[in-house]
Amino acid sequence: MIFAIVAFLGISCSKSDSSTNESKKTPPKQVEAKAETKPAAPAPTPEVKPGPPEKFHHGGMTKMGDFTVQVPEDVKKTWKKVALSIHAIKTKKQMSVTLPIGQKTAIEGTPFKIEVLYFLPNFTMGGSTITTKDNEQKNPAAKIKVYQDGKVIWTGWLFQKFPKVHPFTHVDYRIFLVKGLKD
Repeated sequence: MIFAIVAFLGISCSKSDSSTNESKKTPPKQVEAKAETKPAAPAPTPEVKPGPPEKFHHGGMTKMGDFTVQVPEDVKKTWKKVALSIHAIKTKKQMSVTLPIGQKTAIEGTPFKIEVLYFLPNFTMGGSTITTKDNEQKNPAAKIKVYQDGKVIWTGWLFQKFPKVHPFTHVDYRIFLVKGLKD
């Protein structure tokens, strides 16, 4: 009888030990699943050269595909500048700047130079074309390029009425479109 109890305990302990050892091991599938769920680094935004029509990736989103920007001649003749609002997050200061369309401008008090590529007073997107419905500021949008230390850190559209759509976000600053200016 004692032999049967000792034999039973020996089998129980060896089963327990092997299940404990197996539970300590991580199956390879679990490791792979964790690696797959790691956030991917954002794709670099391609360089953009001004001059309509132009091809670009909208906000770096590859699913959107390529779009052609068409700025009608009357819009080019009417709108010469844009007003932007720049908010410093740490100091909570806000500044307004007026920038000419088609030029790179250093922004005093920030590490940035900003180039306004396009201004569309009534932004619309259809098919593979981005343009304006008319020359009225009903849905203003400006495509800008932001440089820091000589490198492009962001290229995208700023929307006056929808500032949270593809916003410029930086650890220290936010940039918003205020309006287009005729002069």
